[in-house]
Amino acid sequence: MKKRIVFLLTLSTCISVNAQDSYTPIASGANFPVKEVHLEFLREAQDVHSQREHLWNLWASINEEAPSGGPLWETWLSADHVFRPSESEVLAPPKVKNFERPLQFVDLPSSAVPEAPGQSQFATVLFNQEAHDFVRSQKLYLAATLDEINRSLTQQAVSLDNRDIPDFPRESVVLKTVWLHVAANGRTPIPVWDFNPSRPDQSGNDIGTWPRSVVVDTTGETIQRGILDQGRKVVPLTSFYSVELTNHNLIRNSSPGDHMILIAMHVTTKEIRDWVWGTFWWHDKADFGPYALNKTQNLRGVWRNYLMDVAFDSDIPREYEGSANAVINPYLEARFPMGMTSNCMTCHRKSAWPLASFLPIERGKISTSDQRFENRVRLDFLWSLGMRAK
Repeated sequence: MKKRIVFLLTLSTCISVNAQDSYTPIASGANFPVKEVHLEFLREAQDVHSQREHLWNLWASINEEAPSGGPLWETWLSADHVFRPSESEVLAPPKVKNFERPLQFVDLPSSAVPEAPGQSQFATVLFNQEAHDFVRSQKLYLAATLDEINRSLTQQAVSLDNRDIPDFPRESVVLKTVWLHVAANGRTPIPVWDFNPSRPDQSGNDIGTWPRSVVVDTTGETIQRGILDQGRKVVPLTSFYSVELTNHNLIRNSSPGDHMILIAMHVTTKEIRDWVWGTFWWHDKADFGPYALNKTQNLRGVWRNYLMDVAFDSDIPREYEGSANAVINPYLEARFPMGMTSNCMTCHRKSAWPLASFLPIERGKISTSDQRFENRVRLDFLWSLGMRAK
């Protein structure tokens, strides 16, 4: 058995924050986390149906209503909170979202933000209490800590297989929420992904290239079934989970009273060593097709309007033509060359310090002995550590 060297930093306590008094965890009766041995069995057996059932149940659990209203994940700790440089820094309450461009979109040739509502993705990253407390207690929010761990590993001539930060606790959950901007009191077209790309995978398929869109109506008027706007299906704002913009969190070319609609979400849990990866996206026909399979009847309201894919492994189950497992979120990955055949786990396996690009897209397992990890420390699959450490 390989010996794994772990560096732990000691602090007296984990940190709870007054600004997050309304924090709501996953309910104790939600069967989370599931025993690792069971999930590993599902991986090895390539039991995709049971994997999907697990993720749908998790989706239902995190979208239970919190005592303060809204889904309970809205009470979780924002990246701004997790990576704050000091304990005394004053931060916005949890439900005042600071929307940003997805960090993987930054510094790309095509990363300019379109002017029109509905044509550009924005994101937030959220940590549950266990994930937040681990980052803070280990001081992983500091670049100096990552530098020191990496330096220690190098000085001790630790093998590539063991160049890792300490593992997050199994109860950890990290979310990446993806939003589109829709204007108030009007109609905003938004792209819908039908797995019908207009360009070859190697060229990338940003949302502006997708062949079909629907129109989101925010007027509050009753929408008759089948109504069209310039040939596009009209859907009400109530088809989405949405938040209203205020003077505190406006984005470019927005006004108070506009809305951000939740269009997609990555959900990852540390229930297995290399995390369980689920990804969800909105669709106007979310009860049909392979990405709707195994949807639990416990889902209510807008949360049924999402499709889902899941990865327990980078390789298996193989695709129909024999290539490595592909699991993507179209609103995050389709824009990249070969993004439609990428895999969440493969991409996040590359996360290491000092930081390097996640591009180009690769397929299949990346060995921990890969030379790219020489003189670097792996970040337990979390790009947010390397991208946000200060």
